[in-house]
Amino acid sequence: MKNSNIILASLISVLQFSTAHAALLWVSNNKNIITPNKAYRRMTGSAEKKLITKANGIMRHAHFKIKKTITTIGMYKMQSQHKLTADNTAEYHLKNANSIYAYRLITLASQLDNTFKQESTLLWIPGVSAVDTLYEVQFLAPYPRLNQIKSKLSYLDKKGLSAYTLTPDKKALSVDTVQIKAIKWITSQTHKIDIEKSFPNARLTEQSGAGLLVFKDATVQYVN
Repeated sequence: MKNSNIILASLISVLQFSTAHAALLWVSNNKNIITPNKAYRRMTGSAEKKLITKANGIMRHAHFKIKKTITTIGMYKMQSQHKLTADNTAEYHLKNANSIYAYRLITLASQLDNTFKQESTLLWIPGVSAVDTLYEVQFLAPYPRLNQIKSKLSYLDKKGLSAYTLTPDKKALSVDTVQIKAIKWITSQTHKIDIEKSFPNARLTEQSGAGLLVFKDATVQYVN
């Protein structure tokens, strides 16, 4: 873990902040290690509504322009316990980043950590030069159910893509039967061939930038 000023100073020198894409924040209010099914129930229930209402208020009070909010399920390994967990997550698309704006985003992410009692918040800063790559698979309708792509996600997990977000379509009886519109990964490694092999009929996009985990005290570390 490094001081945010040191990491951002190095980012500013190599990243060349992009104005073509939005900065992204993934925010959650889950405090426990939970299953994907419980995360899905939280995402489709009052927990997600409370999360978005409170997070919106914090961002607007801090004068951040919210371009878009997407409800997702996050899958990742907790830093403190080294255990896999799922989360109900709100994916925020915010105003294009620049060097000054990036510092403000870290302050915002730290505030969200403390408000929702989170270990960290994931921040994506778009750039012309790649420190990391944001991969997104977008499925064509009819969208696949989660239980139809689990084996492919397991394959990608073994390749090093163990942290990702799922964007569901319509509400279903359980997380296994929900249809998935998109999947996102952030990685410092090249996984284009692995993802294309797993989802040959889906649309794959790549975006350059940097993925950062922001902690309660505003310290940051690279995702990978």
